[in-house]
Amino acid sequence: MTRPSVVFLSNTGFEVNYRKATERLRPQDHPAITEIRAYDVGFWDIEFRTNSWDWLSVNGNFGWGHQTNFNPVEGKQPETGDWMWLNTSIGFRLNPWTAVYAGVNSNAQNLELVDTPGVGRELQRTGRLRGDARQFFVKVSYLERT
Repeated sequence: MTRPSVVFLSNTGFEVNYRKATERLRPQDHPAITEIRAYDVGFWDIEFRTNSWDWLSVNGNFGWGHQTNFNPVEGKQPETGDWMWLNTSIGFRLNPWTAVYAGVNSNAQNLELVDTPGVGRELQRTGRLRGDARQFFVKVSYLERT
């Protein structure tokens, strides 16, 4: 794993990560596999974070890579596909007992469930990444003292 990291201020950092692995499946792990199969997976991840001020925190990461789909359509073998994600969040601490957080998460992959004549629905690799999950969130944290 490659993990260069830079710290700018006391609580601000930037990282670039690369992770690579081989996932092995045995015939007893999946009904469509008749011999041991190896899947090479890996991804890049770029992260930024800062908590340099008492009242503000900012975090974000962007990544892309290859992952294994372990749940393909019945009768098909697992296969690898491309994916990417983006996660960002910002937090405001209004006082020692109250904080507000907001953020966005987004994922995309190049595997799509397609209606195939004579076969039914099956998972196919596409030529482009399609958004498969987006989330916006707001969280308020308050300590009630009684």
